[in-house]
Amino acid sequence: MKRSFVALLAGLFSLTLLQTQAHGALFGVLAPQESPVTLSPSINSIKVGESTQANPAGGSGDGALTVTGITPTICSVSTSGTILGISAGTCSFYATRGQSGTYLPRTSSNGSVTITGASTQSQSNAGSSAGISVGAGGPLPPPPPPDLRNAALTMSATGVPTLTWEAFSKGLIHLVSDVDDYFRAVTGNTLELADLTPGRTWQITIYSEDYSFSRSFKLSIPPTTPVFFESLAPQSLNGAYTLTWKPTSFAIAYRVTYSSASIKSTSMQVSSTQALIFLKSGEKTALAITAVGQGGVESKPAKLTGILSAAGPISYIAVDPNSKTIKSAASIDTLRTLGKSLPKKATVVINGFNLSKKSNSTQIRNLDSLLKNASEIIRSSRKDLVIKTVSKPVLGDKAAKPNELRIGYTLTIPMLKLSAG
Repeated sequence: MKRSFVALLAGLFSLTLLQTQAHGALFGVLAPQESPVTLSPSINSIKVGESTQANPAGGSGDGALTVTGITPTICSVSTSGTILGISAGTCSFYATRGQSGTYLPRTSSNGSVTITGASTQSQSNAGSSAGISVGAGGPLPPPPPPDLRNAALTMSATGVPTLTWEAFSKGLIHLVSDVDDYFRAVTGNTLELADLTPGRTWQITIYSEDYSFSRSFKLSIPPTTPVFFESLAPQSLNGAYTLTWKPTSFAIAYRVTYSSASIKSTSMQVSSTQALIFLKSGEKTALAITAVGQGGVESKPAKLTGILSAAGPISYIAVDPNSKTIKSAASIDTLRTLGKSLPKKATVVINGFNLSKKSNSTQIRNLDSLLKNASEIIRSSRKDLVIKTVSKPVLGDKAAKPNELRIGYTLTIPMLKLSAG
């Protein structure tokens, strides 16, 4: 009986010990990680300016896995394990699997990579002329400590980003955006960056030739102003018009602002190249369309004036009163272009007048034929239009000249006419 009791106590003690080790967090005790943390560099030797990966692995639990450099004058090491050679020597680093719910943190043994003299690419880059693209590369790790003396990124009087420095006369510039990644060799102490892609945010890092100095800047380039504005006619009389335009550079959005005498300033941001605006007939509306790039920087606004009108401008078509048809190529082209430009359900009115006070009966009879011929030419390009002809002068039109047809039109749904400013 005594032996059985002792065996029972021993079993309970063993079970409690196992549970404590497996679920130490329940008792406020964290267990050591069973698996070691390891480092396996992709390359054991690189040259100054080249990079490799530390490739950390192992450990237990789901704690963060990070890499730490311990020789900052020899190499730059990112937390993800990217190693950049800065100067010749032995680059040393270690990895850590962080604390998780049940495990203490665990650190690897020190790893190392040998850094030798500058690479052939770096040397050739340093000798290249400024502004020349000398090669592409993947994203670099965080640069060495920013001790580049008196470096600055400013905008010139003409709006061109300009990089200046004093610490050296030869070096490399690394330019990175979400779609571009390249280097430029530089000489002297100034570089204008006039060709950076508009609308995008750039990370710009300057390195001395031996990588002993570096400095990083972030710059967002404004997009360019959109152009080619058009209005799509609405399908109803509710005053809603679709304004469209074409981009001239990358943009993440567009800001549209408009106002009139009866419409207070209204602003909206859209992701496409069109916006729905609500206008009132007969009122001039001020519009501004601005492209928005990465980082929230904006282009110069495109400024327009819009007006809704149900009556179109008057056109005058020269005709020969001694002919029954319109023979002038320019007049025929004007009539066809007018027909193609009008929205659906437009009504076109053609007036024949002012043949001259000395017009003979034949010329007067020809007028009806000329009006009919003009109507046929317009209808050849648009069969849905309503065309009316009036074979008598229109009084009070001082612009009228002898031997011309007067052409005007009205719209069932007003048209939005756009002009600059």
